[in-house]
Amino acid sequence: MSIELSLERIAKALENITETFSSAVFIPTVTPTVTIETPVATPVAATPVPTVVPVAAIPTPPVAVPTAGVSAPVAAPVVPVIDPSCPITDAKTLMDVMMGVYKELGPEKGAKIQDILLSVGCKAVNEVTADKYAAIWAGIQALKA
Repeated sequence: MSIELSLERIAKALENITETFSSAVFIPTVTPTVTIETPVATPVAATPVPTVVPVAAIPTPPVAVPTAGVSAPVAAPVVPVIDPSCPITDAKTLMDVMMGVYKELGPEKGAKIQDILLSVGCKAVNEVTADKYAAIWAGIQALKA
């Protein structure tokens, strides 16, 4: 059996189906059958309602409710206090000052610069923020004395 012969048979079958459906009129013959059962109420014995003893109300503390249009106070941004005697103004200057002090004091006393960093909450020089420059400068001055 060749493909051409199979295709011919399929084409003829499709033509027959098309003719059958186009000439026939289909009318559905479905009759709805709905049965509704009415539930029958069964008598239930009445149960006694338990007696409730009133309990004294527990007072609650008043809750502050914000009013419309009033917002909560917002903290002002932290502005570093600049000590006029402090030469440290940025990270590069901080590094230069610390290296100079280390060289000036030598390895024994210069190693205490790490203690100054730890006292302001930093483990390394690159963690120091601008608001800590004055405290570090004060620590360096105390170390030099």
